[in-house]
Amino acid sequence: MKAIAEFEFSPQSLDIQETPCKILIVDDEERIRAAYRHLLAGEGRIIEECGSGSEARHRLEDRDVDVLILDLNLPDIHGLDIMEWMVHQHVPTAVVVFSGDESIDSAIRALRHGAFEFIRKHGDPQELIDTVDRVLHRRRIEREHALMTVRLEQSERLHRFLVEQSPDFIYTLDKDGLFIFVNGRVQAMLGYTREELLGKHYSMIVYPDDLEHARFVFNERRIGERASNNVEIRLQTRTRGVRHFENRTIVTILSAQGIYAANGQPTDRQFMGTSGVARDITDRKKAEETIAFQAFHDLLTGLPNRILFKDRLGVALKQAKRKNKRVGVMFIDIDRFKLVNDTYGHHEGDELLKCFAERSRSCLRSGDTLARQGGDEFTVLLPDLGNGDDATVIAAKMLAELKRPFKVAGLDFFTTVSIGIALYPDNGETPEVLLRNADIAMYQIKGRGKNGYLHYVRVNK
Repeated sequence: MKAIAEFEFSPQSLDIQETPCKILIVDDEERIRAAYRHLLAGEGRIIEECGSGSEARHRLEDRDVDVLILDLNLPDIHGLDIMEWMVHQHVPTAVVVFSGDESIDSAIRALRHGAFEFIRKHGDPQELIDTVDRVLHRRRIEREHALMTVRLEQSERLHRFLVEQSPDFIYTLDKDGLFIFVNGRVQAMLGYTREELLGKHYSMIVYPDDLEHARFVFNERRIGERASNNVEIRLQTRTRGVRHFENRTIVTILSAQGIYAANGQPTDRQFMGTSGVARDITDRKKAEETIAFQAFHDLLTGLPNRILFKDRLGVALKQAKRKNKRVGVMFIDIDRFKLVNDTYGHHEGDELLKCFAERSRSCLRSGDTLARQGGDEFTVLLPDLGNGDDATVIAAKMLAELKRPFKVAGLDFFTTVSIGIALYPDNGETPEVLLRNADIAMYQIKGRGKNGYLHYVRVNK
């Protein structure tokens, strides 16, 4: 098969009439809707309001709203249910979730339901303005493309024009897996020109670790509903490197199906190759991973938070039970931390917490976990201990490391810590009991003058 040739297409100038952009604000608080209306007002915009989910659904049935500014916590219908209804009803409106709901799960679900953006109400108002501007710009481009489609319907040139203008990478492979057509999007996505890929094997652009997984998609022979759809594949760039966002590759979702030449009866079809579409979802993956990280980590220190710590502790206890090992839990409180906040301010207090976290982590083994519980309280998970003395050695090492002064407001500040230690199975067999007993031991050492460590000892009454 020969490669599909280049083509030239210059669409005639179309009389695209500027129509007002319609923005629908859905929020149950009238004062907030009024604030949004004032914030988003502009020339060429029609802004409407709804105070409930049922009103919003009724208005959206007209299918003429460009942007929906949607609060999740409505009095009658949850915002995510409205988005799901829009998907089922094929309502083409772009959704910007602007909600006071702080739930990480809500943010992830909103993005997966097709939200263009998830913005918290307590953030910078400019973020909402900029997001709506981007959505309206995209809607205008989509409207222009739709008008072109109407003018050029049934045209082969239309088909090629849309392929070239697609934001997705579109390709065709022959039966040996060699490229016979690629659209121009590949250069912006991966850095390859059309000429560099035509006649080359698809493995040239697949990230090596994904080759086995990608083989089934790029050699797809099925068609219709059984064909590959939205398979996640990492691709690499022309320089044989990968395009990074914070040390990650470019991520795509790939859909493909077989191409056949009909020769008489359907059973005589001859397999000619595979066609596919790859969409860049790198930014979406980044957003999901950022939200997931924030759900399980302390944003100030970057350490695991209490949720992730408790999960890891539960896993460590199960492994310890199988291996007949001990597990140590340390509860740490920084002595005199309130003095720093009261004297020098919270900014200096935050800097002290970050420095403390860095120093403490350097005292631990590679498999240990340091987590921030909140405020100036930290916990440490010590899995696979041979005996209780191992936890004592680590606690002593931390106390020695913290004898060096910290810099607070440019001055040397000496601080100490109080450490409580609880061991599995001696002092408890569940995460809750171990944390409670380590906390008790920590308060006991504070009562004895601070600056030390103490193993939990049960007091018999």
